[in-house]
Amino acid sequence: MLRPFRESDFDAVCEYASDFETTAYRRWGPNRPEDTRAFLAEVGAAGWRRASSTSPPRGPPAVGSAAGSGCSNARPAATS
Repeated sequence: MLRPFRESDFDAVCEYASDFETTAYRRWGPNRPEDTRAFLAEVGAAGWRRASSTSPPRGPPAVGSAAGSGCSNARPAATS
């Protein structure tokens, strides 16, 4: 049985949701740390009813890194 997300899940969720390869075919991501915080707050408030539909698409993904947060949303460097 799965348990609801907790605030203490931030590092694991952020690492998963900020990975370009993990989110390449999703409607969302890669997430920034603030996206992960918002997701956890929304899912925590709404429970599992909305968990699969949260994180609606947003503009183009951010490029860069969230140094010190334990997660990054850097895209692979373009090759020529």
